[in-house]
Amino acid sequence: MPPGFTDDVVGLALPESRPAAVLVPLVMHAQPAILLTLRSADLRSHAGQVAFPGGRVEAGETAEQAAL
Repeated sequence: MPPGFTDDVVGLALPESRPAAVLVPLVMHAQPAILLTLRSADLRSHAGQVAFPGGRVEAGETAEQAAL
């Protein structure tokens, strides 16, 4: 387990948490890179932040679909 993590924190699901999924797209060129997105400045949550593609898992959707 990484330093600073304990069993009582890893895997903890908070009552207000929602299922979500992200994708970590690796771009394999001469110099590998990770593809990130810039969130809109108009969003209520995490506006203007750099993030991995993905988001909340909606009803009837798989984690894979949410990540894509």
